Amino acid sequence: QAVAELEPRIAGQAKTLTVGQSSITATWNGFQGVSLLTVTDPAPINLKVTPAGAGILPRNSDANYTAFLEYSDGNAVDVTDQVSWTSTNEAIATISNGVGDEGRVHSLIGGETQISASLGLSTPVFTDSDTVGLKVLSGFVSFIRPSCLPKNLNVGKLLTCSCEAVISGEDDTLDCTSFATYTESHSNGRLNFSTRPGKNNTAITVSSGSANVQVKFSSAASNSSVIIE
Repeated sequence: QAVAELEPRIAGQAKTLTVGQSSITATWNGFQGVSLLTVTDPAPINLKVTPAGAGILPRNSDANYTAFLEYSDGNAVDVTDQVSWTSTNEAIATISNGVGDEGRVHSLIGGETQISASLGLSTPVFTDSDTVGLKVLSGFVSFIRPSCLPKNLNVGKLLTCSCEAVISGEDDTLDCTSFATYTESHSNGRLNFSTRPGKNNTAITVSSGSANVQVKFSSAASNSSVIIE
């Protein structure tokens, strides 16, 4: 089986096909040069927890963290159920390592903690852990206001959803886009939501018609509708 092949339209560029070695030869005016190309398996380069950055949750709420292992070829693999999850202050929020419930955080009281995921595969070029901050507010979720835009779009286009939560006892609203979950409420197959890190609020339109997106955050849920042409 061929290890690599030359791109027919781009001089000097090769496309790798499988693991192994291949000799690349260049010829010009009777001169010839040979270089050995070694193709290896993609290597893990980074462990990433999403939502990234500093998250905010109201108290007595549940939300999901996800861990992705990023590889040198640009791909990312969901390893949420393979990492070890910890919260530095379990009086503020706990996070589960239970089977089928990995990465699920439960906020308890107002305060701050840090959420960490560790895989146990550290190498000189790869750090196997990631940590993000979490702030827990003292109030509860009263209701949410989801929005999916654009409201009218064609098949094959990108739909982006967002979520805003109104918190009891707070003077401001909370951006809950990162922690909310997004599904097509009637499962008509008109939307294909992304599984990429940090992109779970985006979808590609698949077929025409009306589509309803159900958005859930904490104990609240609401819908946002779009028209696909």
